[in-house]
Amino acid sequence: MKLTEQQYADADTDLEMYCTSCDDLVGGRIEPDAHKAQCPVCDQNTGYGIEEALLMGFLQFVDPEPDD
Repeated sequence: MKLTEQQYADADTDLEMYCTSCDDLVGGRIEPDAHKAQCPVCDQNTGYGIEEALLMGFLQFVDPEPDD
């Protein structure tokens, strides 16, 4: 999943979960180092804390879109 550093920081602050099945941030208030947690959206054990998802290579930083 691609996201900006600000989106990552916000997700870290909010303790969001990244789900590999949903390929999305799905909330969940989960510890940043969690892995293979149950996703609240798809009910699969494919949820990762935001820091763990970054370390595992599931997340990629991109530059923010320029303001028009």
